[in-house]
Amino acid sequence: MAQSSGASQSGEESFEPELNKAFRDRLKPCLDAIDCLRAQGLQKDVRLPAIAVVGDQSVGKSSVLESISGIDLPRGLGIVTRCPLMLSMRNREEAGWSARIKYKTKTGEGREKKLTGASEVGQAIRDAQNEMTNSSGEVSEQLIELWVESPESPDLTLIDLPGIARYSIDGGGAIAGLTKSLILSYIEKEEILILVVIPCHVDIETVEALSLAKEVDPESKRTIGVLTCPDLVNPGSESEVLALMQNRKIPLKKGYVSVRCRTPQQLKDNMSLQQAAREEEVFFRTHPHFRALDKFEYGTKTLAVKLSSELYEAIKHNIPELMREVQMKREDICKKLETMGCGPPDSIEEMKNLLVRMINKFTTDFANVSTGTIVTSQTGCLVAAASTGRHWLTRLSSAPSQSAVT
Repeated sequence: MAQSSGASQSGEESFEPELNKAFRDRLKPCLDAIDCLRAQGLQKDVRLPAIAVVGDQSVGKSSVLESISGIDLPRGLGIVTRCPLMLSMRNREEAGWSARIKYKTKTGEGREKKLTGASEVGQAIRDAQNEMTNSSGEVSEQLIELWVESPESPDLTLIDLPGIARYSIDGGGAIAGLTKSLILSYIEKEEILILVVIPCHVDIETVEALSLAKEVDPESKRTIGVLTCPDLVNPGSESEVLALMQNRKIPLKKGYVSVRCRTPQQLKDNMSLQQAAREEEVFFRTHPHFRALDKFEYGTKTLAVKLSSELYEAIKHNIPELMREVQMKREDICKKLETMGCGPPDSIEEMKNLLVRMINKFTTDFANVSTGTIVTSQTGCLVAAASTGRHWLTRLSSAPSQSAVT
């Protein structure tokens, strides 16, 4: 297994989210088909289901994604995610760990790079963001695409969006406004599931990410809540937090899942994802209040299975409309290709053939024009030439012969 850079090398059992085994046979072909359409650039023309991850700044989005994917992502203070990141994970039992990253620089130059180890992912994303924003710390709307394949990867596609900053020392309110607009451009689409990351120890009424989700999904039909940092809950507020965890305080149709990721100190101590998963299980089972949660209401593995199931259902629900949109796009492109005619020749032989066809067409059109035949009603000059041709043909036919004149 290609381990996270923070993972132990001591031979612990592999941390394999349950998602790898659940729904794999049904979900993988659907995800591969969606990725194929996205690779063709059709995401702008057809509705491709996906899961968008949103949250206020520094709420633990990266930690949640690390727990699901098993790879390290950029983390730190301030705005860490400065570009949308499409994280496409696929389980490939027959292959080793592999990944590639693709993006466009700020000047529009394409970049694609293969990665050989999980520890390279975080730096590769940071490098991409710097090239896309000229290291200026600004937020870019351009997408970074990251594909990861390994025997341990789940079958899942997530789009991680920049965290919502309440203020920025460098960019003032401009960055916050751009970030919100960027998030809304994704989550306003009906086919997008919204994964909102919310810390347990803050007043949920002040969570801006949830407010944005409510704005575009007022009935909370496609919003999933992820509650983080349950170990930081203020003493005395556990009952209120438990009501939130159990979907009783601010109900969402798809509910909440509570998770406990690695703390900053545990990261410094290089705690592995395997050990963090075990401690997470113990925490929820033994907590005086949170042990009342049902198994499907907590845990990273539970979250992974839920996301897999919800994404599969979203794709299945959208397939009829998706097929219709793809067919309409195909027909539109075919019509445009017909009007364009043949493309430019690639070889010397094709160039010669094209030249012969053009000469033959020209001589045929010229002969038709000279006899007064209209070649095409769409070409004004040829219509006028045909009229002139008929005029002179009539004059020449009625003119006296040269012998009569002499």
